[in-house]
Amino acid sequence: MYDIKNCKTIKNYSENLESSLIVDSIFNHFDGLDGLNFISAEFSIPPLNPSPYYIRSLKAECIVICSSVDSVFKAPKFFIYETTPCNEENFILSMIFKEKLVFNKDHDIYYKGNYPIPDLGRYDFNAGFTKTDTIIGGERFVYKRYNVPSDTKIYVHEAKNGSFWKVDADVYRPETMDEWKHGYSKGTAISKERNIILYWFIVW
Repeated sequence: MYDIKNCKTIKNYSENLESSLIVDSIFNHFDGLDGLNFISAEFSIPPLNPSPYYIRSLKAECIVICSSVDSVFKAPKFFIYETTPCNEENFILSMIFKEKLVFNKDHDIYYKGNYPIPDLGRYDFNAGFTKTDTIIGGERFVYKRYNVPSDTKIYVHEAKNGSFWKVDADVYRPETMDEWKHGYSKGTAISKERNIILYWFIVW
């Protein structure tokens, strides 16, 4: 992941990513960024000419976190799905896609009628974090999770299943993902309590 500081970089990133996909306008829900204050942004993308390693793990993410000048956020005008962090049947993508996850064993599990969303616990909502110490195979691991504010509203603006990469890729995905072994999702997560809005686009 890399930090990016301005919309120009996001625009360049989106153009690079779209050149690898058969779908466009993947960041059209980012149009409201001009009136917000940047906090952080992260992105990842496979190379344009992927090696066999990357073909096995084709996936990309763009996360942009902002705050509002007047602390007023409105629900998006159009969305296909709304949920909250408290929903135990959220279809949360790990973006790791291993057969057995050591942490977050409830991830990558499709519940009928739900749409895929990112793992918001990976991102800082200015609500603190928790650390978990775990021993695996005799080694100590420290696992950090950011707290997601309970008032957060999660809106999926658009999501479609299927492969949208220009290269053919027979990649592994857990069977629990069902019809969503490949696809993309874009949306926003809003916490009025913390004056935070998170934009996402993920494709896998």
